[in-house]
Amino acid sequence: MGIRFRGMKSSSFHGGHSALVRMRLCLDGLSFRIAQMGPDFLFVDSPCDHPPVNAVIELQVDDTRRSWEVNLPHGMKAGEERVVIAANG
Repeated sequence: MGIRFRGMKSSSFHGGHSALVRMRLCLDGLSFRIAQMGPDFLFVDSPCDHPPVNAVIELQVDDTRRSWEVNLPHGMKAGEERVVIAANG
């Protein structure tokens, strides 16, 4: 499960576009900003203690939004920004 951004360009001197990208992890009414996302892990801001759970990743690139379910097989631990994720299903 990798995220690929097609057609996105960083700002340049000749009319380039810098995309607005927002990523969040949502679980049990809580929301955490995702600083980095890999194929089987996330780095989240301000993690808390939470047991294993199903969660939702929300990705917004400019005006396009996408979300999908993931599993946190080891949960989340306060002070540990790296969170292991797995495909849900």
